[in-house]
Amino acid sequence: MKYNVDEAVVSAIMTEVPIVFVEGHDDIQFYEKLCIDLEKEVEVFAVETFEDYGQGCDSVIKLFEYLQIQISQNPLITNYVMGIIDRDARYFRNELPENLKGLFVLKYYSFESHFVCDINIEKILPMVSSINIKAIDKEVIDFCKGNFLGISSQLYYISLEALKKACVEGYQAVLGYSTKAALIADKNSREILFNKVIEKKEDLDSFAQEKNIDETNLFSIIKGKWLLQTYANCVLERLNDLQNACSKGEIKRCQYCESGHAAKCLWKLKEKYRYNQIANLLSNYYDESEVQYIKERLNKLGSNYIEISNVEKKIV
Repeated sequence: MKYNVDEAVVSAIMTEVPIVFVEGHDDIQFYEKLCIDLEKEVEVFAVETFEDYGQGCDSVIKLFEYLQIQISQNPLITNYVMGIIDRDARYFRNELPENLKGLFVLKYYSFESHFVCDINIEKILPMVSSINIKAIDKEVIDFCKGNFLGISSQLYYISLEALKKACVEGYQAVLGYSTKAALIADKNSREILFNKVIEKKEDLDSFAQEKNIDETNLFSIIKGKWLLQTYANCVLERLNDLQNACSKGEIKRCQYCESGHAAKCLWKLKEKYRYNQIANLLSNYYDESEVQYIKERLNKLGSNYIEISNVEKKIV
């Protein structure tokens, strides 16, 4: 039996345990972790677990449209009830709701984008190899993400194509945001898609100019799952080459390579990994500066804070 929204709101206020509504299954662990790290007791629920609601952004918006009358009568509800949605293509279609109190919009296309940062590589290297964290320096981090940096232009134009499809009715696109992440993460299929998309470069550049977009806005237009899976695959390519890089002195050499025993290289991976395994490992960590804006909003829950602005959001 699904939960009832009204009962959940009353319970959150009576028990003083705030509730956060999120888009779906994949979001729960991320926001729960942020709350745990804040040492804040908060219940995070996928909106689809409630009566009359399905999964996704539209359902979170629908739920908060329903709650607006209650919030207008009792503004303190926003101390205990909050909704979080991805930014996605709505921002570029000017479809983000402007008058829904309690609703928070991410600064990136989707929450997975927050996992693409240097600290994740530093955290997982001791897990997948025999190296100690003290041996990990900027040179190693730069080496591990080198392949990803080299494809930023590919990802930008592929994402522009998907965004134009999402914004322009009837546009005949090479791909859309429904395209599977595996096709973007895989080098060969991504290059095939990019070669088709780049034929439209002039047209896509004009569209980007209309929307005030450039390559610095990549995280705002690329689907989070595409970004994370592609990043993980690019990092894995470099992880597989760490032993060779150590032997050649391209990174800080370990004691075994220094002493002529390269077969025991500490940078050698413990096993053969798949990129989805790397993506899962990366998803366990985040850069504090990247999620601070979300934490600040979550931290207001349960306090005497009363939302003044029409929509709690941060757009960059």
